[in-house]
Amino acid sequence: MRGGSFPEDEANDPQRARLTWGRGLNAPGRARQLAAIFGSGSRREGLGRIRASALVIHGREDPLGPVDHGITLASLIPGARLHIIEGMGYALPIRFWLQIADPIAGHAGMAPIGAPAD
Repeated sequence: MRGGSFPEDEANDPQRARLTWGRGLNAPGRARQLAAIFGSGSRREGLGRIRASALVIHGREDPLGPVDHGITLASLIPGARLHIIEGMGYALPIRFWLQIADPIAGHAGMAPIGAPAD
């Protein structure tokens, strides 16, 4: 789901897997989520009625939702800004955190997170 090999994240995978397994899997919950996704219908028309400022961030290598989906989403929300992150997939690898946080900070009217302190 990361869209590539990211050793700094992969080093944490065994611990993350143990924590996830320890919390337990909820098969009925996953089934309900899928049913809700497939049963909810299209939201295309409603997206055009959004009046809030919107920022769409999408990984170019996303195996779950191709980048064209992010491009389409941004085009359907009036005035939305699109930020595509090259090399990123669906997951949020550590090396992309500033490329995710800085556009969000800028969108919120804040200084970039990666900016040097004054």
